[in-house]
Amino acid sequence: MLDGVWIWVVGAAFPIACLWLLYYGRMMGAGDVKTLSVIGGFYGLHGVVRIMLYSFVFGAVLSVIHVVRRRNLVFRLRYLVHYMAESMGKKGRNPYYVEKGEVEGALIPFTLAIAAAVAFAELFGQV
Repeated sequence: MLDGVWIWVVGAAFPIACLWLLYYGRMMGAGDVKTLSVIGGFYGLHGVVRIMLYSFVFGAVLSVIHVVRRRNLVFRLRYLVHYMAESMGKKGRNPYYVEKGEVEGALIPFTLAIAAAVAFAELFGQV
């Protein structure tokens, strides 16, 4: 019985340990980290590692589609360079995006990529 609990704890804690820096920089939402933790509790360490990798691949594909549709690749790259330069000079937490303003509509819900990764893993037996 303790083996099952241990598998659940490790699977649930792994996404938090890996993704806290992305959350701290506000590049990933807390809901995404918690969703991956729940998935880790169900699938264990090996399953959640695969699903995290798949979700980053699906997230990259969704991001490319989003950038191409909005035709804002140059803007996004300039924004990233500006963010990195500004973050290096500050000691405090600097959010990657502004909630209202010039980047409105530029956010991509990562939960879509997580859901696609879980569906892919389940359909093709990769978990």
